[in-house]
Amino acid sequence: MQLLQALCLMLICLVCGTAGLVHYKKVEKTDKGCKFNDAEFAVGEVTQDPNSCGVLACMNTNGDTLIHYCQIPVTFQYCAHDGVSTTTDFPECCWKCVQYVTC
Repeated sequence: MQLLQALCLMLICLVCGTAGLVHYKKVEKTDKGCKFNDAEFAVGEVTQDPNSCGVLACMNTNGDTLIHYCQIPVTFQYCAHDGVSTTTDFPECCWKCVQYVTC
């Protein structure tokens, strides 16, 4: 029983240490669901957002989506910078430290 309590406490701490966010975004609607950056996906499916460490989840056939993303890496990674990778798939990009690149 103590092990279960310890695992639950660890899970709560991990969840509190992440920086996951969700936002609403309107995209092009299709008969199947949603269209974003020429990628068509059905209601309930997700597609990678190329501009963030996140995914767009299609909610209905009206083009309503929710973006699930990380703003900064999880705190227990102790990253030197708070940037996230836009080339790594979500949610793995939430767990990786990155170096900034001057463009």
